[in-house]
Amino acid sequence: MVRLSVIIPVYRGSKQLEPLLEALRRDPYDDKEVVVVADAPLPETLGLPERHPETRVIFNEERVGKVDALNGAVPQTDGEYLLFLDADVEIRQDCFLRRVVEALDEYELVDIKKLIVRDSPLARLVSYDYLSSSLTNLLFSSLVGRSPQLNGAAFAVRRGTLQRLGGFPKAICEDLEMAFAAYTLGVSFRFAEDIEVHNAVDPSLGRWVTQRRRWGIGLAHWITGHIGALLVNAARNPHVFVAALLVIFPSAPLIVMSFLLPNGLYMKLLSLVLMLLSGGHVLLVPPVYAIALSLMVAKVLTATTVSFVGTGVAFYVASRRLGYRFNVVEYTAYFLFYNPAWFLMTVMSLMHVLVRRGSPELDWKV
Repeated sequence: MVRLSVIIPVYRGSKQLEPLLEALRRDPYDDKEVVVVADAPLPETLGLPERHPETRVIFNEERVGKVDALNGAVPQTDGEYLLFLDADVEIRQDCFLRRVVEALDEYELVDIKKLIVRDSPLARLVSYDYLSSSLTNLLFSSLVGRSPQLNGAAFAVRRGTLQRLGGFPKAICEDLEMAFAAYTLGVSFRFAEDIEVHNAVDPSLGRWVTQRRRWGIGLAHWITGHIGALLVNAARNPHVFVAALLVIFPSAPLIVMSFLLPNGLYMKLLSLVLMLLSGGHVLLVPPVYAIALSLMVAKVLTATTVSFVGTGVAFYVASRRLGYRFNVVEYTAYFLFYNPAWFLMTVMSLMHVLVRRGSPELDWKV
């Protein structure tokens, strides 16, 4: 039996942490150790060793950040296999740890499927984000055998592989950076659609904006830092990269197209052409102009419908395979409002990094 070390970072505290520790304690896999590394712990977090004596807790009085917390905890464990879990996940699956070990027996790096606890309107929209991430990793895992991304809320890796990667990199999105390093080194990867955790989502819209702002900046740094390698790999597997981009940002083509619609100068030229086509008859200009505008609107509506239906079918099929819930009303809100907002935040973050050559002040310790 292979020794498995489970490492859980937490900042201050989490109401999901103790149920998670209890689920790990009850898991029948015997050769395991569970380590919690707590930054700036709350009083209730300080009491974890008494309430969970089977769990080892490492306390950092001050906030050292997730990267340093994880890199500091790994040498204090002795498992050949390492499982990293965020403190806000839930384990509901039987024999969860055995499934993780069996996956690591075959692959060096394993991304675990995340399902969302759908207990708020925002959580139900976020679930489509996680579905898109899971579908992206499924595509790369199935077609390439590697993936340039993973979701750090729950994943597993062999100790030797993590050492070969140099541990967790100092970055806002350390999971993206580590995944891309593994991708370029040819580390064998599997998206484990048969292993799952449930993620809790804060229902606060303000917290969502703060989190996505951080993710956007981290993603922008990741893109700019690996742009050459990304383009090279995209050229090698264009069908996978394009499909992944459309899955992550299904509304992106429509947003891009909106910036390509005729501007004022074009409309003036169109007016001149219509005057010529009307043969100088002023009374014919309004109906001809209305027809032109109607055709333009029809083009946009057609593109919107095709994009919505096409991506909706893809999301529906993926949801059936991966065990996510799909609702047409929810997906409509996701496609028309949620995803465009996230896409625009990403573009703005990318522009900020390119223009200002840095990051804005973030509520995050790297």
